[in-house]
Amino acid sequence: MGSLVEEEEMGVEQQRTFKALVHNYKPMMVALLEPKISEKKIDNFILKSGFERSHRIEAMGFSGGIWLLWNEGFHMEILSENYLLAANNFVHKVRKWNKEVFGNIQKRKNRILARLGDIQRALEFHSSGNLIEPEANLKRELEVILSQEEIFWYQKSRRDWIAWGDRNTSYFHRQTIQRRRTNRIDILKDDNGNWISDAEQIKSYAVGFFTRLYTKETGCHHNYSYKGDFPIVEDSQMEKLNQVLSDDEIRQAIFSMQPFKVHGVDGLHAVFYQSQWDVVRDLVCTLVKRVFTGSSLAKEINKTLIVLIPKTDNPSSLKMYRPISLCPVIYKTITKIVVNRLKTTLPDLIGPTQTSFVPGRHITENIVIAQE
Repeated sequence: MGSLVEEEEMGVEQQRTFKALVHNYKPMMVALLEPKISEKKIDNFILKSGFERSHRIEAMGFSGGIWLLWNEGFHMEILSENYLLAANNFVHKVRKWNKEVFGNIQKRKNRILARLGDIQRALEFHSSGNLIEPEANLKRELEVILSQEEIFWYQKSRRDWIAWGDRNTSYFHRQTIQRRRTNRIDILKDDNGNWISDAEQIKSYAVGFFTRLYTKETGCHHNYSYKGDFPIVEDSQMEKLNQVLSDDEIRQAIFSMQPFKVHGVDGLHAVFYQSQWDVVRDLVCTLVKRVFTGSSLAKEINKTLIVLIPKTDNPSSLKMYRPISLCPVIYKTITKIVVNRLKTTLPDLIGPTQTSFVPGRHITENIVIAQE
């Protein structure tokens, strides 16, 4: 059994229809897509549905929630796959859904506007009650598409949301186009001072440059012993640093991230994990806990996108770009947990006169202090 109601909250009449369908067909399992019942009414509805077991994913934004209801005699298993496999499958299916189902927003909008224009032109010549309802339905559908379009360009623009009355779609679109133009590298100087303008040559030179930059140098490394009275990590602090990782600690790290910050190589923003936490919680927590108990980090999680940020207004060589790493959310979750734990210990180990790892102080401020 599929969705009973998709666009509006399930009202009394729809609930009666649902009960009648269950009574007539007596299904062992029912799936409700986007029921959109308010949170206060959910438990009461499920209790009165007549089913013995249930599992639900709460509604969030355009995602209206999914409920599964079944009886004891029916074998139901909520799949708990390996996180990496599940994430790869999800991204693959979402891309396919985006292409085959969701479609191009601009084309969908143009189709709706064309149909709406035909109806409104017909109404100008003669009033017809048969056209009033289709016009209202198309207007509602257009409103949904416009909201989706605004969110689409907002995510691409990576700008803070602007709380104005009108839609900001054109603003976000302009910001996206401007950012793409600014980020494009059309010409560079190589190590010999020669200009490179061919796209393939620029690509080859950049790969070689950063391969050398990130390659570990071979040679003799000396270990220096420092003498002096330095703070040590107490047993109580070490115990706190090594305490068993909890689901709540993992959740706190993920929900502390900005929802739409630039994603990593997997294409998943933090907002995906935040909005679908009930679905991904078990897989994510299992993976992160495994890392903290000694398992090696999977290559897929350790993959990083290197993005170049100009140090000057008109950079001419790769040395004038600052490379930053765009890591997957899972990788950032692991590092955030480590940082959150160290925050409680570092103040006892680092003096206020040190040059780095002091809250509220930039690493370059010691230069200014020395000059003064």
